[in-house]
Amino acid sequence: MPPPVARPQNYFLNETHELSVESKEGGGPPAQYPDIDWAKKSKTLHQSLRKVAQRAAQSRDPLSSRKYYILADAAQGLEKFSKAQDAVNQRRPAPVIFSGEQSRIFERAGLDLIEVHPSGAATVHASAERMKQLLARTEQLSQSGVRQQSRFVAFEDFDWLEGRLKYDQEWLEELGRNSGEGLIQLQPLITEVEADLVFRAMTQMLQGSKLDRLRGKGRSYMGRYFLRASLTPETIQRIADEFTSVQSIHAPIVALASALPPEIGGAGLATKAPPVVVSRLPCVGILDTAVPTDHEWLAPYRRGGPMLGLNCANDPTDSHGSVVATRVVYGDVDLSSGADLPAPSCRFLEIRLGNGQPGRIRTESVVTALAAALIAAPDVRVFSISFDSDARLDDMQTTKRKETLKLIEEIDNFAFDQDVLIVIAAGNSQG
Repeated sequence: MPPPVARPQNYFLNETHELSVESKEGGGPPAQYPDIDWAKKSKTLHQSLRKVAQRAAQSRDPLSSRKYYILADAAQGLEKFSKAQDAVNQRRPAPVIFSGEQSRIFERAGLDLIEVHPSGAATVHASAERMKQLLARTEQLSQSGVRQQSRFVAFEDFDWLEGRLKYDQEWLEELGRNSGEGLIQLQPLITEVEADLVFRAMTQMLQGSKLDRLRGKGRSYMGRYFLRASLTPETIQRIADEFTSVQSIHAPIVALASALPPEIGGAGLATKAPPVVVSRLPCVGILDTAVPTDHEWLAPYRRGGPMLGLNCANDPTDSHGSVVATRVVYGDVDLSSGADLPAPSCRFLEIRLGNGQPGRIRTESVVTALAAALIAAPDVRVFSISFDSDARLDDMQTTKRKETLKLIEEIDNFAFDQDVLIVIAAGNSQG
């Protein structure tokens, strides 16, 4: 009996190397989900996207119709066919969890995942072109193939990104009717030109206000733009509701240089160490409060002038920076009265990050200051960070905790990206 004749079959792909949305065969079998009314689901998804587009067209945010930041809700009670032994009537629950491995759900639908909220909903991004495609595809889901339907099966609906997700209500209650210093963090994927458009729109919105003021802008190491501002709770809520380009608004994240009393013991009578060739000593970058430039023990071992972090204070306000620098230069030494100073083992590059108050560090400036230090002194590969938060992560308000974790992530990414060693020696949380 002659073997069966193998006949070639052509699959026509679109510009994203995908099969046609109407295609029902080829490319591997997609998962099948029973009991889904695709006509109803198509209508729900399409109408929810239309409402978002209509709200965006009326928004004060200049990017609202260029970059869509949308809230996606996960489908509930989803099941899929399965031949596994533990399946009941060939069905197994298929819970939708947007984080972890299931984050690829968004890629298949043509969306960018920005963040997953504690409620399980997710903020996603779509370009203007992609939004048009989503509107067209969700309108025709009941006539589309199984593969196309499976791209949207995990979504219950879409919604305007709510302002309450961007700030901590506890913080607003602490402010009362007063204006407080805060940071307005923009969403990822926003360029410098687009950020300027948003900042100008906010400036126009705040014109005439006596309590609200924008104080300066910045950019994180990962490319996210932010504004420093003094804002009232009412204005915080308005900005959060109107500007989908804003990811979060929160109080400044300030670290403590020390939780100990400032009395560390004097050592003014210590004798000088024997001379060394300073230029041959290794150098450590110190991120801390300011060290006086004329410090008797430390001035000879300073590398260049002090560097200043973005929006940071340039004057010494406490002794913590000097204590850390002394440890770097001389090691763990006896600083009691009459003790002799040992020979120095290091020089130090000073990076000032104080916020102008004793023992307080402006945390959002850490990574950009590290990047600037590497440009000024590329041979410095070791940096010391000797400060900590004033609260445990679990005790922080939701938005502030989220932004603190992002700062930690940026420091970690910087160390890996630039191949530097960051020595963190702190434990200042109360209790």
